[in-house]
Amino acid sequence: MKFFLSFCLLFFTFASFAQTDLLTYEQPLPCLNKKFTIVANVVEDQFGNWNITEDEIRENVAAMNEHFANICVSFEVCEFRSVKNYQLDTLDSDLGDYEQLVVEEHQANRINFYFVSEIAGADPLVCGFANLGGIGVLDRDGIVIKKGNCANPTTFAHEMGHYFGLQHTFEGSGEEHANGDNCETTGDQICDTPADNFVVGQPMSSYVDGDCRYINTERDENGDYYRPDVGNIMSYYPCACGFTTGQFLKMAEVCRATNGRMW
Repeated sequence: MKFFLSFCLLFFTFASFAQTDLLTYEQPLPCLNKKFTIVANVVEDQFGNWNITEDEIRENVAAMNEHFANICVSFEVCEFRSVKNYQLDTLDSDLGDYEQLVVEEHQANRINFYFVSEIAGADPLVCGFANLGGIGVLDRDGIVIKKGNCANPTTFAHEMGHYFGLQHTFEGSGEEHANGDNCETTGDQICDTPADNFVVGQPMSSYVDGDCRYINTERDENGDYYRPDVGNIMSYYPCACGFTTGQFLKMAEVCRATNGRMW
């Protein structure tokens, strides 16, 4: 199986947004009526400390559940496990350490979270990564989240979005047009997530202001201005608040296509 990684920036949730604001077109959402179980694998530091508590993890999972309620999906932590090898508390840049974590610690038929202090070589704002579509792989794959400020509900939901098959709004195949005329075959291939011209490494201030208003003036190849959804959880903008209808439908499709049982 091809190994996909998607990274997540540090997000802050703004109270002025509501999750349902992003349900942008009328189409009934399926009710999957599924509760998935999570194993929280916490890597100890050199002194044997977790540097994150069970309550913090449970609270973030509970908040993440609100983002998935529209398709009747929820998550609960069934087990907390200590990873004694403190050298894995900082994952190497080529992700060999992650592979070791999976081989040594992965619990089958569960969603495996791995909590570490650092990801070497990554931008300081990078908060974690997940296997794209990992929900369909029972014997490996998982979600990595950095401890500290990164361990927040939006990071949890963003990475779970990847795990359920969602790409970043600014990634995918080809250049998506701002008018959406090629949305089914380019970008993230979800048509109610507008084309997003964000480039990793560029200053956030060139895209949004302090009030989460999009201010970039770049145009696409047709000469049209980009108008991305800065409130989308799968974007990198610090304004994330929810998923779109199209994203919910995609996640439900990926979930239904899996043959294994993770609940």
